[in-house]
Amino acid sequence: MTKTKISALALLCVAAVPAAFAASWQPYGEQSAEAPRSIYAQEDDGVATLLSCNADGQLSAMVSYKGGELTRKMKANAPFRRTVDVNIVRDGTDEGKSPWTIIPAVDLIHTKSHGDAGKIYNAAILGQDLTVKIQRKGEVALTLPAVDDVFRAFATTCQPPAGE
Repeated sequence: MTKTKISALALLCVAAVPAAFAASWQPYGEQSAEAPRSIYAQEDDGVATLLSCNADGQLSAMVSYKGGELTRKMKANAPFRRTVDVNIVRDGTDEGKSPWTIIPAVDLIHTKSHGDAGKIYNAAILGQDLTVKIQRKGEVALTLPAVDDVFRAFATTCQPPAGE
């Protein structure tokens, strides 16, 4: 866990910036771009990726797998949730199946797994192709933006507390 975060932060400084990504990372909600705890990127087709961290620096992730504005989906009353198997595929390598929470009314999946969220985080840093395979929903290709100032601020903000 710590190794993933350390190696990812080290790569922030040296990663090549792919030119193909048009979207940019945005702070979610009313958060400051200088110290966000949640950031997201929304593609033209409505697919969106949100990364968050708690006070202990643990990552979580959410993916909006169908069109629609992420901020509206997040505010919707959608109480029904269930567990669904999700595979993350980075640069053609299937990282294995893990349980995520699906909120079908708003076409969102969510994980509190630091490891799964870290795969998305690292794919953004490395500029890797990323596909999310959702049980009974199909595949979604995510076009993650290149590392930018907002992403760097998120990476800096999401550090574990000193002494851990």
